[in-house]
Amino acid sequence: MSGGQTWGTKDMMQIQTEKGTVSFCKNGVTIGKIADIKGSVRLAVQLHRPGDKVLLRREMYGAAAERDIEKRKVGEKEMEAERERLEREAEEARVRAAEEKAEKLREIQRQKEEEAAQLLREAEEAKERERLAEIEAARKKQEEDHRRALLDAERKRLEEEKRQKLAREEAARKKAAEEQIQKVARSRGGYFEEEPDPDAPTDQEMQSFLRNSLPHRLTAARQMGMPALPGAAAVSQMQILLTPQQHYAVRSHLTALNKTAKLNQSGESGGE
Repeated sequence: MSGGQTWGTKDMMQIQTEKGTVSFCKNGVTIGKIADIKGSVRLAVQLHRPGDKVLLRREMYGAAAERDIEKRKVGEKEMEAERERLEREAEEARVRAAEEKAEKLREIQRQKEEEAAQLLREAEEAKERERLAEIEAARKKQEEDHRRALLDAERKRLEEEKRQKLAREEAARKKAAEEQIQKVARSRGGYFEEEPDPDAPTDQEMQSFLRNSLPHRLTAARQMGMPALPGAAAVSQMQILLTPQQHYAVRSHLTALNKTAKLNQSGESGGE
C-alpha cells in the first residue's frame, strides 16, 4: 500500500502500529495504512524538498527478498569497491601528477643551476684569459724595455769607444804635429825652445782662431764628411785638424800676434 501527500516545512508525520497494522498520520490525521503485516516488514519513507510528495511503500521479507537484499549488498560492496578503486586510482594519479610536477620543477632547477655554473665557469675562464693576457703583455713590454736598454747601452758603448778612439787619434796627431814642428825647425837651422813660449797660443785659442777662419772651417767640414759649411751649433764642437806645417804656421802667426799685442799694451802704458 502506498500513498502520496504534499508536505510543508511545518507538517508533522506520525507512524503508529496496532495489531499488525501500521498507520501513517499527517498532523494527527491518518493518511494511509498498511495492514495484515506478518513477520518482518521494512517500511520506507522517501522525503524530498518541501512541497514534494511522501512515498510510502511496503517491502515484505521472504526468500526472494533475502536474495534481493544479498544481491543489493553485493552490488553495494562492488560499488563501494569500485568507488574505492576509482578513488585510489584518482589518488595515485594525483600523486603521480604531483611527482611529475615536482620532477619537472627539479629538472628546471637543475638546468638553472647548470646554466648558472656554466656562466660562472665562462666568467672565470674569461677572467683567467684576461689575467694571462695582461701577464703576457707585461712580459713582452719587459722584454722590449730590456732590448731597448741593451741597444741603448750598446749605442752608448760604441759612442764612448768612438770618442775615446778620436781622442787617442787627436792626441797622437798633436804629438806627431809637435814632433814634426820640432823636426822642421831643426832641419831649417832654426831655434826651437823646448820650453813653451809664454806667448804661444793654447789649444783652445788655436781652435777658436781656426773656427773663425772660413778656409779652415771648410777644410774641417771636408775632413768630417760634411756636405756644406757647418752651422753655429756644430762649429762650437768642431776639432779642426791641421798638418804639421799648417799647425806650425798658425801657431807662429798667433804667437806673433800675441807678442805684438803685448808690445802695443806696454807702449800705451809707457806713454801714459
